[in-house]
Amino acid sequence: MDKDERKAYYKAWYEANKDKRKASSKAWREANKDKIKVTEKAWNDANKDKMKAYKKAYHKAYREANKDKIKAYEKAYNEANKDKAKAYKKAWNEANKDKLKAHNKAYSDNLTDGYIAHILRIPLSDLQGYPELIEAKRSQLELIRFINN
Repeated sequence: MDKDERKAYYKAWYEANKDKRKASSKAWREANKDKIKVTEKAWNDANKDKMKAYKKAYHKAYREANKDKIKAYEKAYNEANKDKAKAYKKAWNEANKDKLKAHNKAYSDNLTDGYIAHILRIPLSDLQGYPELIEAKRSQLELIRFINN
């Protein structure tokens, strides 16, 4: 038997016995259900941190690779569910007033570049080319805070 004939023979055998193997495997899994469950649980417990790190890396890589696709989906979803999003945001803000207040205070107290861009109503990416403008606005805000205190 040459290589091609042997390959064809094994492929034919594999196809002919596929259903038999599936049935046998299913029967074995049914008979050993408890043993499998214990083994899987032990493995999962032993590798919990590893799996968590793997999932985190996988999802991060997926989000990086599909950024445009995800943004388009979110935009379409938000357009289709404007009322739902507004209601959720309002409910969340009501339930988390203290958390929101602390976040906003930390955001504005530090006078970050992002906060200054927000004050000037200019996208941060556009503003980063002008560090002197950022510093001038930061100085102005510090002066105003000093005067008001």
